[in-house]
Order: sequence, then structure tokens, then C-alpha cells
Amino acid sequence: MYLKDLLLKIQPFTIILFNLILGILSYNLNILNAGQLTLISISILIISLIALFKNTQKNLKIFLIILFSILTFFLGYSRAFLVKQKYQNLIDSISNKPIKIRGWVSSIEKTSHSYFKNKISIVLDSIKIDNQKIKTDYILRMHLALLDIKNFHIGQYLEIDNIKIKNNKSSKFLISKKSLPNLFLNKIKFQNCTKKNIKYITLIWLKIIVIRNKILKKLSNKFKFNTKNLFEYIFLGIKSENEHIDKIKQNMTYWGINHYLARSGLHLVLIIFTWRFFLKTIPFGYFAKQVILAFLSIVYSLLTIPSISFERALLSFIIYNICTIKKIPVNNMHIISMVCFITLFFNPYKLFLLDFQLSFCLTFALIVLREISIIKAISQKK
Repeated sequence: MYLKDLLLKIQPFTIILFNLILGILSYNLNILNAGQLTLISISILIISLIALFKNTQKNLKIFLIILFSILTFFLGYSRAFLVKQKYQNLIDSISNKPIKIRGWVSSIEKTSHSYFKNKISIVLDSIKIDNQKIKTDYILRMHLALLDIKNFHIGQYLEIDNIKIKNNKSSKFLISKKSLPNLFLNKIKFQNCTKKNIKYITLIWLKIIVIRNKILKKLSNKFKFNTKNLFEYIFLGIKSENEHIDKIKQNMTYWGINHYLARSGLHLVLIIFTWRFFLKTIPFGYFAKQVILAFLSIVYSLLTIPSISFERALLSFIIYNICTIKKIPVNNMHIISMVCFITLFFNPYKLFLLDFQLSFCLTFALIVLREISIIKAISQKK
């Protein structure tokens, strides 16, 4: 009884999302080839059209759901194919060959490794190989043994010559992170470059990274060392490696509360509630307050390192805000399905990350449990 009522409440967008996921999985698991998929889809569509003409009003909604389900299935299949093909073509063309890269420094970290003590992340702008220049936006992480960090700064635009990238079999994980295989080197030779011929949007993003780094440094200097580590780890998503953090992680793992350290939607909710509390004291209208909350949330997200659960919470909050401002009825299942769809459309390989699976599956489970409790309450009243 409860299951039947629950199935009736499932939003069409959730069904469409399910087909997008099936499309991504079918490509990666090689369940069906493109010809078989086309044949099956055309057959389903013909049957649906026959049913539609027999009873137009009753079957129109079902026909549209089937049509969009087929389209999103192919969308998931094609997006998974295109994203992987783009990555694999780049790796095949540069692997085990001396290349020259250009990009900007996005992070500089000290690691707990006994030899490779420094890690630098570079957002690539271009790769040069055999007089051929390839434009790209992948991330390259370099673990270095001999490095003077004082020579580097966040937002620095540089060129590194004569490095070799090996082909890595764990392509799904790397694609989901938009990352090339990690490099482990003793040292690197680099030179600073002028920021000519760089896209305007890239220059804006570089400016945001530099401003973010300055703000974080000022905030960090106001805390004690231990407090600073926890603040950066939980609220800013900066996962620095040191003895203090390692000890806290071990203790939290022992007590089974290690998930509290992960920066998730809960932290965004806490911050939004804090802002909302202060906004109550300001005589602004409802619309203005919602716009301010959305703006502050976006600014906060730009100042932090992104994570899947945080992005899920931020997108959900923005969609919820738009619905409330436009006076559109809010449905939690619909919102989370939209967020999941957007996330997988831009990067289908996030589907294979454990973080993604836990974040969205738990959220869907909580929404389903809430719907079941509502159905139970209604049935008991009857």
C-alpha cells in the first residue's frame, strides 16, 4: 500500500534522471552497443505512439515520459562516450613524450610524505608537443622532493618544460576529477609567463583564486595553529596534511564520527541559518533577503575548495530559492533529481565516485523515508 502510493508520487524528472544514469552505466559496462540501443529505443517509441493515438489525453503524459527517457538515456550514453574520448585522446597523444605545459598554480601544499614533501596543483591552459599546441583545462598535480615554495604563489602563470606523463589505467577516477595522472619528480624547471592571450573569464577566475588565498591567509593568521587547521579542513575544504589533523582523524575514525570532518551540506546549512538569523534584524523584504542569502552562499563557495556534497547542497539551496521567489511549489525529490542531473551532465564520471554515491543516495533515502512517513500519517488519519 505504502509502496504503491510512493511510486505514484515519484516525479517524472526522477524517472528521466534514472535513464541518464542507465545511459552512463551502459556505455561504461558495455551492456549494449549503439546499434542495439537505437533498435530498442525505436521499438519502444513506436509502441508508445500506437498507444498514444488510441487514447490521446490519457497516454500523452506517459508518451512524453517515455520519449524524454529515451532521449536522456542516449544523452547519458553520448556524454560518457564524449568525455572519455576527449580525455583518452589527450592522454594517448602526450603519454611518455616530453611536453611543455602552461598553466596557473591553484594550490601549494605540504604533505606528510617522507620524500615528496611538496604538492603543487596546476590548472593547465595549454600543452605543447612536437610543435603542436593543445588547449586544455585539466588539472596536473605534481609531487616534488626538492622545491623552494617561496618561488611559487597562488595564481602564478608559469611554463614548465620537458616533463613526461605516463598513461594511467584508473581513467574513470581521473576523469571525474578532471585530472591528468600525478607526477612524482625531484624538481622542476619553470619560468613565469605573461598573461597575454588568456580568455577574460580565465583572468577573472585567476583573480578570484588570488583574492581567496589572501582572505584565507588573513583569517588563518587570526587563529591558533590547531584551530586554524580544523577551520580550514571543515569550513574551507583545505585538506592539509599534518600531525595534528592526522591525530584528530584517527580519533574520529576510532569513535566512528570521521564524517563530521568532511565538509558537507550540513556546514552550508549552519552558515545559512547564521546569516538568516542576522538578516532578521535588518528591515529588508523577503525577496531581498533571499537574494542576499543566495549571493552570500555563492561568495562562500568561491572562497572554498569544492566538494560533491557541498556542491549538491549549494545547488539545492539556489534552486529552492528560485522556487520560493517565483512561488513555484517545492518538491524535494524534484530538486535533488535536478541537481543530480546537472552534476552528471557536466561530468558523467562523478557517478563512479564513492563521495557522489553516498551523498546523493543518502539524500534520496532521507527524502523517500520522509515521503513514507507522510503517507503513513495520511493513511492513519483516514
